[in-house]
Amino acid sequence: MQLVAVGAQVSGRITKMNAVIGKRFAADDLVAEIDNLTQQNDLRTAEAALEDVQAQKRQKEATLAYDEWSLDREEKTLAKQATSRDSWKSAKEAVETTRAQIDSLAAQIKEAEVKVDSARIDLGYTRITAPIDGTVLLVAVQEGQNVNAVQSAPTIAILGRIDRMLVRAEISEADAPKVKIGQKAVFSILGESQRQWEAKLLSLDPAPDSLRSDSEISSSSSASSSSSSSTSSTSSAIYYYGRFEVDNPDGVLRTYMTAQVRIVLGEAKGVVTVPTAGLDDKARCEIRSGLNAGERVVLGRRSAETKVSAMPGPPGGL
Repeated sequence: MQLVAVGAQVSGRITKMNAVIGKRFAADDLVAEIDNLTQQNDLRTAEAALEDVQAQKRQKEATLAYDEWSLDREEKTLAKQATSRDSWKSAKEAVETTRAQIDSLAAQIKEAEVKVDSARIDLGYTRITAPIDGTVLLVAVQEGQNVNAVQSAPTIAILGRIDRMLVRAEISEADAPKVKIGQKAVFSILGESQRQWEAKLLSLDPAPDSLRSDSEISSSSSASSSSSSSTSSTSSAIYYYGRFEVDNPDGVLRTYMTAQVRIVLGEAKGVVTVPTAGLDDKARCEIRSGLNAGERVVLGRRSAETKVSAMPGPPGGL
């Protein structure tokens, strides 16, 4: 199952809350709204600043047209020796100065456009939408509550896709070498012990989850000093997570349920078996010769009999 924490990226008061536990949302559906007056004002301010700089640029472009006309006139009169070189030089400097001012204003316009885009994005953040198709599993805030997104994004609700569930099975280090990707996994849950779900093993972690707390994993600043250290040992059991997915159309499987999982290493169907009572080792056993289905086996120590069955036993596995 895919879980997603839906968070707020701006601070403010929740003015609308559509999330209710158990409600289904499609991607981009509105989950909640935050009071957006501050963000609207910020956008208006940014747009006004952009319009002001654009107006300044248009003014300078008009000035440039006049300066270029003046320079052209000075060049013509200078050619006829009807003006001084100082006048021509002043006209040329005026053109260059105005062009530089226009370039500066063009850069300011780009900066103002970025601020408008940022303000528009912040305004959009006041509408909190579902990032995936999912069912509401938790509602963390209520309508009217203030949220503060200054230091971290506060969680509004948690969505999960429960139509297809991900099962994580702990596989011991003794059994991990026997497990292969693609093997069948069979599991049941505590509330439906007689029902079995089947799936294919998708992955097996190369390292145990306890790697998170391994004291030998150091930061990059001390990596060189710890390169010669030996592998740490632990007295606790080592388990590797195997993962598989299963469809959940009727919604019986729920988040964080405990599953009793077996990974099938081999199967035998339509063979003669003896029940547990005939073996005393907590398992059924295939009888390959010497007995036929329907015959009775004498249990000497218990002075009882048991009937040989042709029913297949449960698949072997972990």
